[in-house]
Amino acid sequence: MYLDPNDPSQWTHRNGADAGEIVVCFEGKGLPDDIVFEGGVTPGMLPLDPEAQAITKRMEEIWGTRVTQSIEEADQQVSYTNQLLSGLIDQMTDLKAANQPAAPGMAEFMSSMTQMMKQQTEILAKLANPPQPIRRI
Repeated sequence: MYLDPNDPSQWTHRNGADAGEIVVCFEGKGLPDDIVFEGGVTPGMLPLDPEAQAITKRMEEIWGTRVTQSIEEADQQVSYTNQLLSGLIDQMTDLKAANQPAAPGMAEFMSSMTQMMKQQTEILAKLANPPQPIRRI
C-alpha cells in the first residue's frame, strides 16, 4: 500500500490538528498504532531509533547517497532527488567533455552551463517536491 504523508486519514500519530506523521515499524517492533512495514526502507524515511538508524546506514551504501531529510530546512533543500539529478548532470558534463575536442573558452562555457543546469534542477526539484511532513520508521 502507498502511504501518503499528506493524507491526514493515514497519519498514525497526530502533532496537533493540522499536523501528523506516518510511523512504520517491522512486525513486533513498534507501538500499537504504527503500521507494520514489509520490505526495505526507502530514502524518504527518517529513522527514529538506533535500530532504524543502523538499517538506514546500511541502505545508504546501496543507494549511493546519504539521507538528508530532517526537520532542518537546509537538509530538506538537499533532498535525495536533488542529489540524483546533480549526479546525472555531472556525469553528462564529464561525458560531453571527454568526447569533444577543447575549443578556446569551452571549459569556462561548460562550467557556466553546469552551474546554471544545477540551479535549474534544484528549482525544478523544489517545485515538484515541496517539503512534506517527516515520514518515520
